[in-house]
Amino acid sequence: MNIHALVKFKMDYGPNDREISQLYEGRVDPTRVRIDPFDVEWLASYSLNELDTQIAAGQVAFSGWFVQLLRWYLGRPSRLFILKEYSKKRLLLPEISAGN
Repeated sequence: MNIHALVKFKMDYGPNDREISQLYEGRVDPTRVRIDPFDVEWLASYSLNELDTQIAAGQVAFSGWFVQLLRWYLGRPSRLFILKEYSKKRLLLPEISAGN
């Protein structure tokens, strides 16, 4: 597994829920991932384009913090207050890495 830090940020997640968080990105071997069926009812996989389209159309309910993280990842305005950006390299957006 190879992961790297992308960004450290502050964000208001909800009433009285202000946290400092760090976002990482990496690739894992899916055969090594074990999901506890007690904690996870079902899984779904989406491309960035599919996520973006579904969020814009309101087709799927995603948490507000996930939407803000995705907006930041796509280079759009978000409610993340950036404390430190570690890398502009994005596994899912190679054109960002090449351009910056």
